[in-house]
Amino acid sequence: MLTSIKYLFAFTDRKGYAALAAGFAASFIVGVLKALLAIFLGEIFPIIANFGNGRITGKAALSRVSNWCINLTLAGGIAWIANFVLLLAWVAHGERQARSLRVRSFKQLLAKDLAWFDGLSEGTPAVLSGLYSHIRELQAASSVALGNLTVDIIASVASLGVALYFSWKLTLVLLSTIPIAIIVLGLLVREIEPAILAQHSALASASSYVTSTLASIDVVKVFNGLDHETWQYSDGIRRSKYFYLSQSRANACQMGFVKFWLELLFVVGFFYGTVLVQGGASVGSVVATFYATFGALQAIESCIPMYLVLVKGILAGRSLHTFLGDNKCKYRPGKRLGHSETSCIELMDVTFAYPSNPSSIVLRNVSLSLSRRRPVTFIIGRSGSGKSTVGNLLVNLYKPSSGSLRIYVDNMEIWPKESIRSHVTLVQQSTALFDQTLRTNLEWASNRQFDEPLVQPHELREACRAASLQPVLAKLPLGLETRIGPGGHSLSEGERQRVAVARARIRDPVCLILDEVTSNLDRPSRVQIMENIRQWRHDKTTLIITHDLSLIKDEDYVYVLEEGRVVQEGKRRDVELEDGPFIQLLNSADEYGCIKDDNMSHAGDQPDSDTSGGRHVSASSHTSSLSARSILSQIISPPISSMFWPIGGFQSSVFPPLSAGHALRSPAYQIGHLQYPEMRGRATSDIRDAAPITSSNKTHTRPNEEPHVAIHPQEQHTKPSSCDVIRENQSGGQDSGTKHAGQLTPVEMSAIAGDDTLAHGITERSNDADFIQLPLRDIYQTVWPHLRLSYRLLFIVGILCALLVAASVPAFSVVFAHLLVVLYSPEKQGPYQVQWTLLLFLVALVGGFATFLAYHLCDCAAQAWIDSLRSKALSRILIQPRAWYARPQNSPHRIAACIDLGAEEMRTLVGRFVPMMLVVVCMISTSIVWAIVISWKLALVTLAAAPVLMAATKGFALVSAKCDMRCNDAALQTHGILTEAVTKIKTVRALAVERFLDREFSQSASRTLSLGIRKAVVMAVLFACWQSVLWFTMALIFYYATVLLAVNREITVGAALQVVNLLVMGLSTASHILNSVPAITAAQATASQLLHYVNLPIHPDEGCSQGDKTVISGKRSSSFGNKHITSPFPIRMDGLSFTYPPFPGLNGNNPPPERPTLTNINLEVRPNTITAIVGPSGCGKTTLAHLLLCLYEPDPIHPARNVRPSKYRHPLSFAGLPPSMINLEALRREQLISYVPQSPTLFPGLSLHDNILYGIPEASPLRSNLAALHRAAADAGIHDFIVSLPHGYNTRIAGAGAGTGGVELSGGQTQRVCLARALVRRPALLVLDEPTSALDAQAAAEVRRSLVRFAKNGGSHNNRGSTTTTTRGSFAPSLIQEHSELVDEYGTPPLFPPDSITGGARETAVVFVTHCRRMMRVADQICVLGSEGQVVERGTYAELIDRIGGRFAEFVGDGVWRRSTAADGYGFAAS
Repeated sequence: MLTSIKYLFAFTDRKGYAALAAGFAASFIVGVLKALLAIFLGEIFPIIANFGNGRITGKAALSRVSNWCINLTLAGGIAWIANFVLLLAWVAHGERQARSLRVRSFKQLLAKDLAWFDGLSEGTPAVLSGLYSHIRELQAASSVALGNLTVDIIASVASLGVALYFSWKLTLVLLSTIPIAIIVLGLLVREIEPAILAQHSALASASSYVTSTLASIDVVKVFNGLDHETWQYSDGIRRSKYFYLSQSRANACQMGFVKFWLELLFVVGFFYGTVLVQGGASVGSVVATFYATFGALQAIESCIPMYLVLVKGILAGRSLHTFLGDNKCKYRPGKRLGHSETSCIELMDVTFAYPSNPSSIVLRNVSLSLSRRRPVTFIIGRSGSGKSTVGNLLVNLYKPSSGSLRIYVDNMEIWPKESIRSHVTLVQQSTALFDQTLRTNLEWASNRQFDEPLVQPHELREACRAASLQPVLAKLPLGLETRIGPGGHSLSEGERQRVAVARARIRDPVCLILDEVTSNLDRPSRVQIMENIRQWRHDKTTLIITHDLSLIKDEDYVYVLEEGRVVQEGKRRDVELEDGPFIQLLNSADEYGCIKDDNMSHAGDQPDSDTSGGRHVSASSHTSSLSARSILSQIISPPISSMFWPIGGFQSSVFPPLSAGHALRSPAYQIGHLQYPEMRGRATSDIRDAAPITSSNKTHTRPNEEPHVAIHPQEQHTKPSSCDVIRENQSGGQDSGTKHAGQLTPVEMSAIAGDDTLAHGITERSNDADFIQLPLRDIYQTVWPHLRLSYRLLFIVGILCALLVAASVPAFSVVFAHLLVVLYSPEKQGPYQVQWTLLLFLVALVGGFATFLAYHLCDCAAQAWIDSLRSKALSRILIQPRAWYARPQNSPHRIAACIDLGAEEMRTLVGRFVPMMLVVVCMISTSIVWAIVISWKLALVTLAAAPVLMAATKGFALVSAKCDMRCNDAALQTHGILTEAVTKIKTVRALAVERFLDREFSQSASRTLSLGIRKAVVMAVLFACWQSVLWFTMALIFYYATVLLAVNREITVGAALQVVNLLVMGLSTASHILNSVPAITAAQATASQLLHYVNLPIHPDEGCSQGDKTVISGKRSSSFGNKHITSPFPIRMDGLSFTYPPFPGLNGNNPPPERPTLTNINLEVRPNTITAIVGPSGCGKTTLAHLLLCLYEPDPIHPARNVRPSKYRHPLSFAGLPPSMINLEALRREQLISYVPQSPTLFPGLSLHDNILYGIPEASPLRSNLAALHRAAADAGIHDFIVSLPHGYNTRIAGAGAGTGGVELSGGQTQRVCLARALVRRPALLVLDEPTSALDAQAAAEVRRSLVRFAKNGGSHNNRGSTTTTTRGSFAPSLIQEHSELVDEYGTPPLFPPDSITGGARETAVVFVTHCRRMMRVADQICVLGSEGQVVERGTYAELIDRIGGRFAEFVGDGVWRRSTAADGYGFAAS
């Protein structure tokens, strides 16, 4: 322990040493003052005793006591100064050390190799959570706790010195018991350190569950995984509970033993003191020795409650020292590439396997070269061939297992990493955006230093032109200054890829590697951006990894990879003449030449937010015509407003002005002039395409009749889930129908309202309220309801024991006062002395045992309390609306820190503070009552100082709590930057943005430090007042006691000794206990945050509308639906519109109102049909899919647009009911809806079996039906791969960078597992978002056939027992042709019988979002969305493709989206 205490100072910087020196000096003064108190008492008590014996007069006694009271008052003044410096210095030391740790940890993590991240046993989230908790624990231990320990040690040593001075014999007798105490305490602490380490591991594992769950919240919700994730987390915290209770038991034993030992010393000391007095020793010296020894041992006792804090801090410091000491990444000088050199990068016989799975070889003896002689080089191949891995090796993200990488002629090993990454840049398919403004995201790609402008205005314009980013800028509320990422606007996948291309243009490195950077763009955008890339990269080296063979020109050099080997290479015109792999890929490609590729999911970046659930800003993808061999000649300019483009105007020759039909969109203009195409005049074709559902394809209901709903037969007898239990305890709230009306333009709304006041209401959608500091009363009111009966009984016993401890202190004081009388009256020695001595021993024994029970039993109840709150908080968090998770204050790292570390701190409120305050309150109350009985005047005079003491203590607690909340929030913001940097480490490395993130992190850490120092100053003032009041109160007690005794003669000497002893010992003990107030206020702040999550409103799982997002503690914001449906059909969208809520900007300012993402959508999904949603990037396709999944609720229909008002008209309805009336939890529990996300998501650590069956209840027949599992995997084309694995379906999955030891899957394999997860449920509605984006052509064809069979035949696992008559959907004639093509290409017959083409016996439907033309062909209806989120066309593939002048036909035929010159909105134009 003593050798490890150095870790508390291991990270102190230069200024921290100054604070440390001041802290030690102040601690020395405070400790000496505490020792001087024993001297004062040793001098004052003999004066009172001499007066009682008649040796001095009353006047002399009052004079002498007055002099010592003046000394006490002076000591109180010195104590104020010393305590002020004490708290200020130690808190400053802890804050500075925390800043040093944060900065060093940040630098160390950014310097780690990716192999280190891959090898993490618990995954990156657990490491980040552990790092945050370690820093907090070390900060707590090295600030106030270490200061109090220093004071206690100095006070103990000084008091022992005073005791030795007055009576060395008595002191040595008292100290002779220390060896026995050390042995006992040593035995008690053996299990503490292992228990702390085990608890940290269990909490880190539980934290990783929280982080991964929140990162995959869409999948968790759709697949009804809420109960599973809550159980998994509860199991993790249940394991940590056992380890903590081991610590609590040992610590409570320590406190109980120390209390018994210290009080027992008085028994031993009294007997020997009597002997010394009989031998001629002074009574005053014996009393002074008693109080000095009592002060010394009391200081030791006060260290025991801080023991756990100190041990945790030391262990945290040791772990951090090991982590920070392992830094092998050093800068080395080396060569630098230049644009003038003939840069050549080569892979020579490279073999590679990812560190997380070394047995799986990804690349085998690969050799390839890049040179300026070949400006553009392509790498192509099927899924899992290793294409993305080549890019990772070329930028030195990994080191090859064998072979070498050469730059120019040198081995890459001799080149510094910084030099490589400055000149070789990798742009990945998964584009990670930083939580900054769009301008910052672009500027960080610059290679320049801080002392020069990062990006010139003309460079930004050129980058946006090359990436076709101007239409995106036009849609952003603040243009380049719009915050994007988790805390702001989330762009669509295609728009994010445009940003990635713009960053690459700004960086413009010597060698550029593009990995599927256009995979999520529509065809025209892909061709246009590729032409732009060729233009600007004509004199530099460029490597493009792609599946789109049409992008490859005849003169381009091509490498073909197959199973990790280069199987063919050469110029395209040459390899096309060979009968090799390139021709095979070309033959299997689609009309556009696409062979869908994978993006290996190895320890890499994930998108910075779930873009499929983010706030998409619709943008037009293109603005004029483009051919495959020419660059776009004209691009629409963004608005001229400086708010959009504050870098100067555009040159008209490059950016022509907007057409007359294009309204400027500056923020000020948007508020008053936001235009919506559907509210303006339209062409006849537009009205025809977006017409409401006709009577021929929808079910009618009589005006006064509720729509027919198929009610589940067991609706009244369904066993409630955990969410149902939570709802039962929740009070009612406002109806979900109370929604805002902010869906019209402000002008239209003003016309309705009669004024323009409604325009302001658009921006005033309510968000979560900030965390409010709760009073302790409200916090403690949550304890009893969250305890089971057994823990309630333990808590009651613990409280009774605490009361017993409180009573033992004044009892001890009174008994000891009677023994002191024996010293002054020798005639009372004998039976009187033995009687009181035995009584003192009994008090010590009872007090020690009661102390153990009080603290341990309260700790047991406290642990049960916080575990219950943790589980309930996570349950409440998981049922919040999807938009709730996009808010910055609800980020995964904040939530994980609160419910893990915050709950650990919160436990002290019950486990430590309850027994402590009971002891203090009862002890002081008992002492005062006892003192009043003996001498009410002296007691009342003492109480005169109580208001001052209470005011100082209360003020200190309040200020400390508020300051702690601010500091905690700042620390979480700083930790958020670290989390973002680490989770996007591949993008950070590829773009070499470490210096920008380092600057951002250092500034945030400095702000946190500044807040901490200000907090220390305010707290130090109040703390010093509180501590000095105790000295002044003691002076008052002694003075007035002497007046009553010597002047007024109202009390006896014995009574005076009893009263003074009661009050002095009570105040002294209370002072030591109240030193824990800073820790209590910190726990109060974190408790307020956790209870904020516990009291989140219960929504109908997702049924929170855009106008009903207020989160008020303890209240429901919308009602739950209670209708159980057996079939969701028909699914209707009737005038559906949707707008994402705005979020505060970087400075907390309200941004301009959001534009609607979807506008006036009319669509019906019927059973046994396939519906395709198509359109340009950012048009709202994924948002529409999310609305079908009930992840969001559409905007209400405003009365001005409701041209046919009806009580039963809803923007979105399932079987005639809106989502707010349906029990969505039951809908998902019964697997009526299933989902395949655009970014495939699996749960690391789970087996393939558990991933596919994720969310299915244990009692479901599907759990035991292996045939259904295998069939779903076979339909998804993944069964053969799974059975080829050593453990088959029991094989565990390794997440990206999780390092869980499982199998790494490619992007295509991951997507097929996700498809199997959706198909195994045989849902009524299957929603897919780009389901074949990561698949090669043959795999995509197999998936299409499976989807057709599913939609038309409905599968064979109907577990819902539906008896509803099925409406047979017509099948698109083009499907027959599609299947004949598949037979011709692959020589395999269709997987479904011919009669399944005309319908099936089950109600099933498929809705998918796609850019793939062959996917569109299998659809019964295609819904084409325009760039403004409106339906521009709808029909079958055959109808749309043959429509002359049709927008869909122009689009799929390499047309581009353009802005129409007419005022009716967007349109198409052919190339």
